[in-house]
Amino acid sequence: MLENTGELTVVAKTSAKNTTVDAGGKLIVQKEAKTDTTRLNNGDVLEVQDGGEAKHVEQQSGGALIASTTSGTLIKGTNSYGDAFYIRNSEAKNVVLENAGSLTVVTGSRAVDTIINANGKMDVYGKDVGTVLNSAGTQTIYASATSDKANIKGGKQTVYGLATEANIESGEQIVDGGSTEKTHINGGTQTVQNYGKAINTDIVSGLQQIMANGTAEGSIINGGSLVVNEGGLAENSVLNDGGTLDVREKGSATGIQQSSQGALVATTRATRVTGTRADGVAFSIEQGAANNILLANGGVLTVESDTSSDKTQVNTGGREIVKTKATAIGTTLTGGEQIVEGVANETTINDGGIQTVSANGEAIKTKINEGGTLTVNDNGKATDIVQNSGAALQTSTANGIEISGTHQYGTFSISGNLATNMLLENGGNLLVLAGTKARDSTVGSGGAANGSYRSNGLGGHIETGMRFTDGNWNLTPYASLTGVHR
Repeated sequence: MLENTGELTVVAKTSAKNTTVDAGGKLIVQKEAKTDTTRLNNGDVLEVQDGGEAKHVEQQSGGALIASTTSGTLIKGTNSYGDAFYIRNSEAKNVVLENAGSLTVVTGSRAVDTIINANGKMDVYGKDVGTVLNSAGTQTIYASATSDKANIKGGKQTVYGLATEANIESGEQIVDGGSTEKTHINGGTQTVQNYGKAINTDIVSGLQQIMANGTAEGSIINGGSLVVNEGGLAENSVLNDGGTLDVREKGSATGIQQSSQGALVATTRATRVTGTRADGVAFSIEQGAANNILLANGGVLTVESDTSSDKTQVNTGGREIVKTKATAIGTTLTGGEQIVEGVANETTINDGGIQTVSANGEAIKTKINEGGTLTVNDNGKATDIVQNSGAALQTSTANGIEISGTHQYGTFSISGNLATNMLLENGGNLLVLAGTKARDSTVGSGGAANGSYRSNGLGGHIETGMRFTDGNWNLTPYASLTGVHR
């Protein structure tokens, strides 16, 4: 019995029998040495060097086996799961690696159905099939080596060679200059970098991230995310409903096939983005110009300063952010949102759509249809608005707000803290601030109106020619009211 960090080395042409390794002990079997009937307990080590022999090994949970598949090495026994395992004739099967245990699979040999638990390690220079990498287990597939059908369940696999049909449930696969084919990501992460390539990856949940000089080809994004970082490239991705493709600054994604509910997250500082929407329309981002982008279900386009977008379609769950000094032309909002910090020209707001003009932002020739909403915040500007019946305008008489447009009752405006001939319905509202005025306006329109017209209670003046049809008129102390018609 070896215990209390005791160590026994069985040298060449000698043998040991009925050995128990316990309490931190270590048994080393050198080349041409033999052991028979060894019990390997938790925290103990059995190291069988190249050409050594260990028969009838009984490995308990936490027992560490160190070995290789070098020709001439022979190990047979029962692993900590109660299954028979062996290393013989340059093949390892059912080996369990944990607690500083390790296996080196040499060139020309193979390992089958290895289990790597916490602090276990496997180095593959030959071929590996069916390895399970549990939490904190590690495996490295070196150049010219292969791995097939690995199941990554909290561990980490690093690929310099080739890995096929891996399943990533949790944990991570790092493709570092190597390549993968038909990886299935269902909760974990695949990172592709340093001229690595991932081909035909299926993403159900989790993350595929492409770093500098990495490439993903033919990824199918059914759920989870594909993120393309600076210097990365995704080619011919299929973006299905529920999936997200995120192309960041200086990243590229070409040949995208986007479904109607596939979420595209992108910036106009991306190097290149091209693809086809579900309706057959081609879209692109190149040289700071975005064209025909479809945003839905969490999709976001950020139009950065000194760049532009044209004909963006923003559906439910989508959002376009127009930054300072950026321009968006011809955006259509159907259940989605546009945030304007720069300039938005000729936006159309349909049912459920919202355009928000932030401080120093400007909206020109916005068309608000029934069910759509235009919100203009302090120091925002919206000119040449077309407000159709059932459209909602939300704003105030705050300093810096400039609004002009037309509706069914004629022209309307807010300028110099005076609101004139406003139409408030279907969720529209106007806040009349202290020292400011509103006149000749209409609250509500028909039976469907649901507008409000209110003062902030600090002396805003609601005056001359006001029409109240079917909305909510909220007056607070110190607000004055004259010339009301009902």
